[in-house]
Amino acid sequence: MTETGDDLPPGRVAARIVAHLNAGETEAANELFEDYASEDRYHQTLYPVLFDAAEEYHDTGRPAEAVSVMRFVVEQYPDGNAAKEALLYSLFLLRAEAGKADRLMLDEMGVLLDELEGEPQNPAWIQLISTQYWIDRDRPREAKRAFEQFESEWNGRPSYLASYVTEIERWLQTNA
Repeated sequence: MTETGDDLPPGRVAARIVAHLNAGETEAANELFEDYASEDRYHQTLYPVLFDAAEEYHDTGRPAEAVSVMRFVVEQYPDGNAAKEALLYSLFLLRAEAGKADRLMLDEMGVLLDELEGEPQNPAWIQLISTQYWIDRDRPREAKRAFEQFESEWNGRPSYLASYVTEIERWLQTNA
């Protein structure tokens, strides 16, 4: 069995890819992915395992690591809207942790929002992220439009968004 051979189970390969990403070794992660995923059947087996790794980072309050993994997933699977949604959400959590978004983060979020806009059955929270994006860009009218769309689609779930939604409503009443 070789170190990077396609005879390794996807979980072990994904763990090594994630370890490379966490160490800032993107090139090594790419090489390992390419070695393992050269056949389509292996390419597809890594997607859910990498996605789960990012989700675990979310669940343990580590959005920066989730962003790193999801960027990699989006790069390797550019047609996957679920991966783009997860990356957008990861960036949103990272932005919330930082208290504000830097320009590069906003640019990346804007690209993802543009790519996801108009996709059928987008979750309502994407419009909430869009609202925050426009607030961060100091564009209150666009923020208000995005928030109105969010409100028209949101069913109150997940309920943990309620306090954030109230905070956004107050901001919009004052600034839009």
